[in-house]
Amino acid sequence: MRAPFAFAGVDRTVSVAILPLSEVDPAQVRELLVRTSWKRDWSEELAESYLAWRYGARANGDTLVACDQGRCVGILDSFIRPYWIGGRQQAVRETCDWFCLPEYRTLGVGLHLMRRMMAKPEPILVVGGTDITQNLLPRLKWAQLPDV
Repeated sequence: MRAPFAFAGVDRTVSVAILPLSEVDPAQVRELLVRTSWKRDWSEELAESYLAWRYGARANGDTLVACDQGRCVGILDSFIRPYWIGGRQQAVRETCDWFCLPEYRTLGVGLHLMRRMMAKPEPILVVGGTDITQNLLPRLKWAQLPDV
């Protein structure tokens, strides 16, 4: 599932690969999520066990990781669960943990992650999210559902 794409930056060309979580160094993922995105000062043992529980212990879901020369620079997780839509049960992909390092956001790395997730067969849903997330989704032609 290697899917590299390149950007011509000011100082260098950035070549980013979108990989499934299983193909990425777990220590790199922990650094990106725990230290950078979530800003937690957890021990390595706690971080390792938490990520094993969150990403490894579930049956349905996919995690995509953007890597630049082996360094994790972005991530998007999703899980599949049933929703009742129009009187019938439908499997829906719900995304979470959408994060990209700030220096890669202007290159569209987060958008590449979401487009790859949107290409999967299930309808996709985002609940909540940061202001950055809420501002990006309309650019991907997403519609906001009415408040409940």
